Amino acid sequence: MGIFFNQQTEFVVMFHGYKSLIPIYLPTLNSISTMKKVYLLAPALLAASAFGQVHKNAPVKDADNKLSTSNLKSPLAPYSFAAKAGGDVIFTEDFNGSLGQFTVNSANENDTLWKFDLDGPNGQYSNPATQKIQSTTNANGFMILDADKANAAQPFANFNGNLTSPVVDLSAVPAAILSFEHTYRFCCSGAWFPQVQVSTDGFATFASYNVTIPGFSTNNTTPTYKHKLNITSFMDTASNLANFQFRFRWEGDLGASHYYWQIDDVVMYEAYTNDMNMRSGSFYAGVEEIPYYNVPLSQLAPITFQSVVRNDGAATEANSLLTVNFNGANPVVSPTKSIAAGAQDTLVSATYTPPSATGKIVIDYAVSGSAADEFPSDNTVKDSINVTDTIYSVDNGVVRGSITNFSSNSGQPFKIGNLMEIMGNMTISQMAIRLTTGAANVGQLFSGEIQIYDPNTQEFTYLTETEEVTVTSTNNGTVIMLPLLAAQQVQAGDLLLVLARHNGAGGAGDLGFASCQSVPVGLVLGYDASSSLFSLSGPSAVYVRLVEQDPTTGIAENEGNITVGSLFPNPTNNTVALNYSLKSGSDVMVTVTDLSGKVVYSSTSSEVAGGHTMTIDASEYTNGMYLVNVSSNDATVTKRFVKK
Repeated sequence: MGIFFNQQTEFVVMFHGYKSLIPIYLPTLNSISTMKKVYLLAPALLAASAFGQVHKNAPVKDADNKLSTSNLKSPLAPYSFAAKAGGDVIFTEDFNGSLGQFTVNSANENDTLWKFDLDGPNGQYSNPATQKIQSTTNANGFMILDADKANAAQPFANFNGNLTSPVVDLSAVPAAILSFEHTYRFCCSGAWFPQVQVSTDGFATFASYNVTIPGFSTNNTTPTYKHKLNITSFMDTASNLANFQFRFRWEGDLGASHYYWQIDDVVMYEAYTNDMNMRSGSFYAGVEEIPYYNVPLSQLAPITFQSVVRNDGAATEANSLLTVNFNGANPVVSPTKSIAAGAQDTLVSATYTPPSATGKIVIDYAVSGSAADEFPSDNTVKDSINVTDTIYSVDNGVVRGSITNFSSNSGQPFKIGNLMEIMGNMTISQMAIRLTTGAANVGQLFSGEIQIYDPNTQEFTYLTETEEVTVTSTNNGTVIMLPLLAAQQVQAGDLLLVLARHNGAGGAGDLGFASCQSVPVGLVLGYDASSSLFSLSGPSAVYVRLVEQDPTTGIAENEGNITVGSLFPNPTNNTVALNYSLKSGSDVMVTVTDLSGKVVYSSTSSEVAGGHTMTIDASEYTNGMYLVNVSSNDATVTKRFVKK
C-alpha cells in the first residue's frame, strides 16, 4: 500500500477504487464558490466532491471526447536550470540513445512497455507527427509508454508500467526538486492520473505524487510540459535517504487502458532557499463564480483573480503576494500569506472591473515574496479576456478537442453546454456553436437550446431554442450563428444553461461540438437520451455562446402568441419532448396525427406566459412519421417527428 500525495492540493488522498460515474450535487446559487480553490488544479475526481448543495442530484459522466491537435499551448511558461547555489544538480538523464540510467523490470507487470523512442506514439488513435514530445533534447531520444500501440485491437487491456531510476543519495540534501519534461494522453476515466512514486526501500513502500498537467483532462493531448515536483515533504519523514529512488508509474487499472506517456530531460537538484512557484492563474465573476472569456458591455462585472502557488524554497516565505496586471497597468493584489517550505496555498486578489470599452485585456499574474526569488522563471502566468459588443462565453476560443456524446449514451440524442450567469439585463437573439471537422458531422442535424434555472423547484426549465441546421461540407468545422426562435429578455441574476444538441449518430458516428479549456466540475452539464441531467467529469468548456441582440435593431416580433421549438429527440423510440413559449397566457391545444390524419393524441390545457415543456409518449405508436399541431389563440404551429 502506498501513500498518495496530490501534487496540486498537498493533502493525502486514496484513489484506488474510484469510479468515474458517481452521484454529486450540483451547485445552487451562491454555492459554486467552492470551485475556486481547485480551478485548473485538482483532477476531476477531487473536484467532483467539492459541492454540497443542489440544483439536482446528478451523476458525473465521462464524455466521448475526441482529439484536436491545433492551438495547443503550455499553461505555464517553460523554464531552464542554472548551476548556482541552491540549484546544484544531483541527478540528470536526457536519454541520449538509450534508457540510460533507468531500468525496466520485465517481471513486474508491463514495465517493458516503457521503451526508448525517437518518433513518438504510433497506435491506432495516435499521431506521431503532432503528438511527439517537444522536449529540449528530443532529437537524441526519449522514453515512451505507448499503450495505444500495445492495444492493437479491442477489447483494450489495462497496462501498469514502471520506469525506475537508479539509487540516488539524498542523505546530505536538505530539500530537493525533481523536474522532467512530459506529455501524455489518457482514456477513458477521470480517475486516472500520471504518477511519480518515490521510495527508500526499493518500493516495498512508497509515496505517489499526482503529476497531472494543470488544465488538461480526459482525452486531451497535453503540450510538452516541464514539471517541477517538490519531494521535500517525503524527505522530511523518510529514513535511509541514501537509498532514494523514484519511478514514473502508468497505472492503467485506474481506467487509462490506452494512449501514451512520453518523458525526457529528467533533472533532480537541490532546492533554492527562496523559490516561489505559480501553479496556476484563474479568474471568476458573479455570484456563481464562473470564468467568462468573452464579455459584452452589458455584462461587465467585478472579476476576482487567484493563483495557487507553492513554496519550492527551503525557507518559509512569510509574505507571498499575488499581483495581477491588465494590459501592463492597473494592478490588483492579494493579501500576503505565509507559506511554509514545500507547502502551497491559494492567493486571491482584490476585484477588478474591466473598462467600458471593447477590446482584448491581457492578464499578467505574478507571485513574489519578501526575498528575491532565485528561480523566477516559474513565477508568472498569462491569460486574456475580451470585452465585446455582443458575445458572451465561458470558453476561451482555443479548441483542444470535441465532445460527441456521453460514454454511456453513444449513438443517441444528447445535449451539452455551459452554465452562464446573467450580470445585467440583456436581450439574447442568437447562439454561436462551433463544430469540429469530423467527416461524421456532414448530413447531421444540430441546434441550440437555452434553459433557465428555477430556484423554487431547483430545476432547469425550457426558455428557448434555435432552428435545426444541417451540417454541410461548407459549414463543418466552423462557428455557426443560430438565430433563436424568438429573442429572449433575461434579467440580472438569471442562471442559464446554454446547450448544443444533436439527435444521435448519423453516418460514421455522433456529431462533434468543439471543446476548449478545462473548467471545474459542475460548469458543464448535459442531458442524455432519457432527459437525465449529468455533470461531466474532467470537463472542458463547450464552444457554445450567447449573442446579445444589437440594441439598435429592436426586439424581433413573431407572428402569433406561440413559439414552438424542435421536437427532441427526433427520431425517437420512446418519448419526445415538445417545448413551446407563450407571449401571454392562453389555452393550448396539442394534437398528434399520423400521415393518414388519424388523431393518436390530443390535449388542451390553460397555460401562463413563458416557456413550457410537455412529454409525448410515443412508445406504443407504430413506426413512421407523425405530425404535432400546437395551437394557441389564432396561431397553429406544426412539427414532425419519426417513431422508429
